[in-house]
Amino acid sequence: MRRLWIWLFEKYVWFLSDKEVQRRYMEAGGAVGDAFLKTAGGKTIKALDFESARLQWGKWEEIFARRGYRPLPIYYFIRFNSDKESFKGHLIRMEKEENPVFYAKDVKSVAKKLLLLRLIKEVQEKYASAPVSFMPQAQAK
Repeated sequence: MRRLWIWLFEKYVWFLSDKEVQRRYMEAGGAVGDAFLKTAGGKTIKALDFESARLQWGKWEEIFARRGYRPLPIYYFIRFNSDKESFKGHLIRMEKEENPVFYAKDVKSVAKKLLLLRLIKEVQEKYASAPVSFMPQAQAK
């Protein structure tokens, strides 16, 4: 039954225009970018919601690349939430022999780096007002 749904979806996508595929790709990536902004802002999101958005983005990223367009890294989608017009110059076709780079597969490692940066920032803010004696001193040789 699952194969039937996949086959039907592939036939459905075949009839979509390039403009519609671009729109859906941008919306799916925008959902992941929005999740990054919420996380960077200190809000917590469910891992299932993030994974669902990432898988949706990955599906449309593959279709987008099959249409001959160059997939975009996550930072474009983080910007996309505030400036939809910034995409106009970046939706470009790949060169003939160019292999697409799929960013949705690698976004988990980017999310881990973002979480680490947020933790570092929280520690820096917490100990910024700490007494000088608390801070480690460089040892003179």
